[in-house]
Amino acid sequence: MIQSDERILRLERSVRHLKAALIAVAGAAAGIAMLGAAPGDPQSLTLRELKIVDAGGTARVFAGTMADNTAGIWLYDANQRGRLSLDTSADGSVRVKLHDSKSKPRVMLSASDDGTGSLGVADSWGKLRFAASTWRDGRAEIILNDRAEVVRLEASTTAEGRADLSLFHQSGAASWSRRTP
Repeated sequence: MIQSDERILRLERSVRHLKAALIAVAGAAAGIAMLGAAPGDPQSLTLRELKIVDAGGTARVFAGTMADNTAGIWLYDANQRGRLSLDTSADGSVRVKLHDSKSKPRVMLSASDDGTGSLGVADSWGKLRFAASTWRDGRAEIILNDRAEVVRLEASTTAEGRADLSLFHQSGAASWSRRTP
């Protein structure tokens, strides 16, 4: 049980670090935008979108707002494959996604205004294999899925300290479960 608590603490620490990285990237994008302003220009720059290209003219950074009121920053590799995306939605939630060399999301981090935070890791086929979440009511859970995205292990805790652990058959049926008082 101590090992699970340590893992959850490390996961929560990772979430805090990823949030700090999101803020740093957003600040860096704003700083890059300001570098283009000539001396004597206004102290403010207002744009609907910003595209930064490399020396060859290849788009590498895009920041903007969309018609659905989503705002985001996207980073691309030299082959214009999306590798990192940061966005906020109209409801105030924020998401960070790390993409592989085929632009498939592999690591997803999200935080909502309601206090929910989650981390997901997908395999190379884009299937969600690992998910960890904390909820507004104090619950926390970790879920492991198989390649078919069938839940195979679920571990959770309540705000009151009860812990549950369940194992599932590949059909999805529960095969073993344990709940602490």
